[in-house]
Amino acid sequence: MDTNNQITKTQLPPHQDFNFLKDEAIDYIQNHIGTEWTNFNPSDPGMTILDQVCYALTELGYCIDFSIPDILTDSTGKMEIENQFYLPYKILTTSPYTIDDYKKYIIDGIEEVYNAEIVTYNDNLPPFSRVYQVYLYINPDITDSIQRDTICKSSFYYLNQSRNIGELFNMPIALPATKLLDWRKN
Repeated sequence: MDTNNQITKTQLPPHQDFNFLKDEAIDYIQNHIGTEWTNFNPSDPGMTILDQVCYALTELGYCIDFSIPDILTDSTGKMEIENQFYLPYKILTTSPYTIDDYKKYIIDGIEEVYNAEIVTYNDNLPPFSRVYQVYLYINPDITDSIQRDTICKSSFYYLNQSRNIGELFNMPIALPATKLLDWRKN
């Protein structure tokens, strides 16, 4: 036990110094709000939120000082490509909202679907309730009717699992390639 380990107090850069950020924020609040906010005790909800924001900023400041190679490589210096970045479905967690969103969702989500047309079904009566009919252009190499029906069912469940409140999708109908061209003209 010859090693003498200790923590020395050195000045942190301003973007990593919690106390500096908090003092600057309090000065800013006092200059811009005036006498509206007078409780600067730790028990004040505003101060609690300010503490959290300052902590988050110090963490960002710490991470900003890393070099890009350090961020993108492992401990041996090799580039990590697997699981390096989040996939869209993990960071874009909202459901599709517009008909175009649903088209993109189904085309990206079901590999055999090349294109889709979505229309409202029978002029829905309630203004906030929508029933949609979906027409799918499936890979033309797939000619087996059972396989095409399976793709339609997969699309049906896939769309309905992320539909919005008050929306419903009818069972999609698979169109042959020539029918899709006729549908686009109308």
